[in-house]
Amino acid sequence: MPTYHLTLFPLAAWAKKKIDKIRRSFLWKGEENVNGGHCLVNWPTVTRPKDLGGLGVPDLERFGRALRLRWLWQDWTEGSKPWAGMELPCNDVGRLLFNSSTTISLGDGLKARFWHNNWLDGEAPKYLAPNLFMLVRRKNKTVQQELRNNNWIRSVRGHITTATHIEEFVSLWIRIQDVHLVQGVKDSITWKWTLDGNYSTRSAYRIQFRGSFAKFPRDRIWKAHAENKCKVFTWILIHGKLLTADNLQKRGWPHQEHCVLCNGPFWTSSLSLLSLCQGGVEANSCMGTLRYYSRTAAGGSLTDHVLVGQGCYRSAPNRAETLQRHGHIHLLEPLEREKQAHIQ
Repeated sequence: MPTYHLTLFPLAAWAKKKIDKIRRSFLWKGEENVNGGHCLVNWPTVTRPKDLGGLGVPDLERFGRALRLRWLWQDWTEGSKPWAGMELPCNDVGRLLFNSSTTISLGDGLKARFWHNNWLDGEAPKYLAPNLFMLVRRKNKTVQQELRNNNWIRSVRGHITTATHIEEFVSLWIRIQDVHLVQGVKDSITWKWTLDGNYSTRSAYRIQFRGSFAKFPRDRIWKAHAENKCKVFTWILIHGKLLTADNLQKRGWPHQEHCVLCNGPFWTSSLSLLSLCQGGVEANSCMGTLRYYSRTAAGGSLTDHVLVGQGCYRSAPNRAETLQRHGHIHLLEPLEREKQAHIQ
């Protein structure tokens, strides 16, 4: 998908649906077509950033919106562009995101637009008085133009007919009384989500996931010394979506009635994969007896580092500690092979 296309044109719903179908098919099956039964984790979770519990697959709608916010930013910061003053390819959702992500410092009022920009206590008048905004004909005037001789009042005079109009008018009028323009000082804008106050597509994309959270520390998976397929397998495991016997039973698919490692009851939860059956207990016990040796820098004596249980370690030099903290993920690879063999 060319990035430049998304920068200018919103992706049509049918195109987004078709592209997402291709991406899901490639991710879950590696083939052209895939049905819902093959998708183990829902797509909105997959498209979250990795540190928020997802796989980091780009969400096309959010990504395109983040790209198109650059038009609004450059309209503010680079007024010499040939397209300055023209209609920009941003819808109301994008403008709301832009207004909530920026802070405008009012100077002479020549740049900020009276109705559209959030110059009034961090909010745009069009959202403070939406019904009053519908009465205005010329909606793109600057703050200076509308505040001069109270021109904004003239634009709604004779059109106020309801109690809602009166309420919004009085509320907006009270707020505007405290506004004073500073001649000779240009209006300025600051992006909230970066340290330098400048817009970036990355920050605009990530802020759209605000409110999401990860159920697990990402470094334990994505920085582990393991193959990518093992990391993805562990990610599915933590989400509880592995095709263990209980999940296969919920889907009505053929499944093992007994554990293939110990011939006991089938696993009731993928999170208990290594601890419920006797085979899992023995495998976990083997992990607990792994020993890592390294020479201390001071005395040169041989120090024994023992991996205990589910991640409780003694202090260790960097390499030994790294192996200890991430070594348990390697055990999942043979378990994945075992699972795949029995499903097929």
